[in-house]
Formats: sequence, structure tokens, C-alpha cells
Amino acid sequence: MKIVIAKDFSQAPGARYESEGPNSGEKFRNDILVPKYKEAVENGEILEIDLDGCYGFATSFLEESLGG
Repeated sequence: MKIVIAKDFSQAPGARYESEGPNSGEKFRNDILVPKYKEAVENGEILEIDLDGCYGFATSFLEESLGG
């Protein structure tokens, strides 16, 4: 199973929180990552996250969505 951030979410990921603007790490985590992760676990699959194709990533986006 694979998430391609540029295709499945946005080519221009934003800041940490939804209150800080569009395409936030919080929105990605809640709307894309967590549901796909749960699906992968239920199906015994590996979840791959493809970061290619985006204009760049704020460290706050990466920490909120993938860190912690």
C-alpha cells in the first residue's frame, strides 16, 4: 500500500496545524495517513509514503504528520 503525498494530498504541503493554513501536517495525518495506516495494519500490508513530486516540506509539516 502506498501514499503519494503529491498525488493523494498536495504538491505544496503546508505548515503544522490546520489553523495555520491549507495542506497542513495535521490534516494529512488525520485525513490520509491514519486511515491508510489502519487499513494497512488490518490487511497485514506495509505502508509506503512517497515524498517525491512535492515542492518541498516544512519541518513542522513533517514533524506533525510523521514525527512525534
